[in-house]
Amino acid sequence: MVARAWRSAGWWRDRGVTLLYGHSATAIDPAIRRVRLASGATLPFTKLVLATGSRPIRLNVPGMDLPGVMTFRDLGDVAAI
Repeated sequence: MVARAWRSAGWWRDRGVTLLYGHSATAIDPAIRRVRLASGATLPFTKLVLATGSRPIRLNVPGMDLPGVMTFRDLGDVAAI
């Protein structure tokens, strides 16, 4: 899977943001502000964003493959429609 960031890694780093691509979070403890990764590592956080990288669901219904039938997941998709 290819990760896509809206800004460069340097832009985020300059603002004190740590980006981790391809790491699964298995637990979040908001009381102590730590997230546990599938590797067993734990990381502190001030603010936490979990980006799932999901794709829009395409229903298995007649007509879903017709021209002009679209899915949307974000504002970019809506603008394209």
